[in-house]
Amino acid sequence: MAENDKREFERHLNNFLIEVHAKDEKGIVFQEKTMLQDISGSGGSFATEKKENYFIGQLVKINIYLPGKMDIKAKMGGTGTVVRITPFSTEADSREKKSASNIAVSFEAPITLQRDE
Repeated sequence: MAENDKREFERHLNNFLIEVHAKDEKGIVFQEKTMLQDISGSGGSFATEKKENYFIGQLVKINIYLPGKMDIKAKMGGTGTVVRITPFSTEADSREKKSASNIAVSFEAPITLQRDE
């Protein structure tokens, strides 16, 4: 059975701006703005050039900024656990000698709409 056949929710490709908040293995708090690669009802994944900040089992808070909705002063957000870290590269990465990783997260609970104060 293929991995996709085991998914409870369909995965949707996108490139929404997200902000990730977490603590690295040393306990140092960090935040990163990056792009969400895909999302489903149970998780999502994003690219990072800061792989060293992430580890399997890490708790992360993710805020997803929906395109064209900045005037609403709200975002989608929730918490999740890092479940997979894999190499992520594109043709442009190869030409520019960049090395990115894909971080897969399993959501702790459904993400919710959150109003900015």
